[in-house]
Amino acid sequence: MSPLEFDDRSHAGTIPKHHALERPDVGLVGKKGGHAAQPNRTVDPIVTASTMVSALQSIASRNADPIQQIVVSVCSIESSSKAFNVIPDAVTIKGTIRTMSKETRALAETRLKAIATSTCTAFGAT
Repeated sequence: MSPLEFDDRSHAGTIPKHHALERPDVGLVGKKGGHAAQPNRTVDPIVTASTMVSALQSIASRNADPIQQIVVSVCSIESSSKAFNVIPDAVTIKGTIRTMSKETRALAETRLKAIATSTCTAFGAT
């Protein structure tokens, strides 16, 4: 085993302490949903959310120290519409960010907010 790998067995009888951003839900409001036949008249929170999910992965791959342990998981995307031909007004992204240090957790929280804000601004959502 490499010294960089984490082995739960090395902590026999203990549970490693995680510093998690438990359920850092991100709510996106596109401001203006509409019919899928006229996407130009909407601010599409699905497209915004999709871009945000990809960008959130950069927290672990590009922002955090590679020696530090961090997992960023987006586990649910829910929209305000259940119709197949309606661009929704809003989307909620749900997931978790888990780290082993308070410093990495703080970095993740800062980056999550920055990514959410800048992505929404770029797409005209809030």
